[in-house]
Amino acid sequence: MKRILILLIIGLLFFISCNGEKNPINSYYKNIPMVQGMTRDENPKVYNVKIDLGYENGNKKVQTELNKRKTQLTDLIRSYFSSLPEERFLIENQPLLKEELKDKINEVMIDGEILDVYLLQLQVFEYH
Repeated sequence: MKRILILLIIGLLFFISCNGEKNPINSYYKNIPMVQGMTRDENPKVYNVKIDLGYENGNKKVQTELNKRKTQLTDLIRSYFSSLPEERFLIENQPLLKEELKDKINEVMIDGEILDVYLLQLQVFEYH
């Protein structure tokens, strides 16, 4: 039942994001390493996050800047996720989480912008 609910939510989010408009094909920056840290809770949880960044297809300036800023972006991502409580990692909060992260990344970008943040892996679990 839980899996069906999750699939329905994902399908609904996809349908809403399409909104009848053509979805452009992006280029993807896949070089951000897996980021791990602790949530900001009284009893912190460990998180693992793997993301890709979408940008205008073929935009070499953005690709070059992302390569140069890889370390800075990895730290920015770790800092962002470490500032969040566990509840922000829930699936229903992920669209806002991705939008906020995209805005934070775009604040440091000079030669273009990120169009999308893709959460390829997001795990939160007890620390032992």
